[in-house]
Amino acid sequence: MTTLDTCPHCGTSQLGSRIPTEQRLAYGGASHYSRTLGVEIPGVYDGVLYWRCPDCGGRWHRFPPGHHLRQRAEPYVGVGIR
Repeated sequence: MTTLDTCPHCGTSQLGSRIPTEQRLAYGGASHYSRTLGVEIPGVYDGVLYWRCPDCGGRWHRFPPGHHLRQRAEPYVGVGIR
């Protein structure tokens, strides 16, 4: 359940600004913030259901194949790029 460093649709970098060194532990040791948008669908799942690119609007799955939440996200991820 991780984001990607580049959008799988348009290839743009999803790396945001650098995280200050003294704050990196709070972000799991990451060196940069992510530009990737986490999308929550109320009534479907209480949390990020899938990822979306802020540049092209492309959507991709958060959960691996076979996971029950991936199946719940499919109607939203599979509906075109925007």
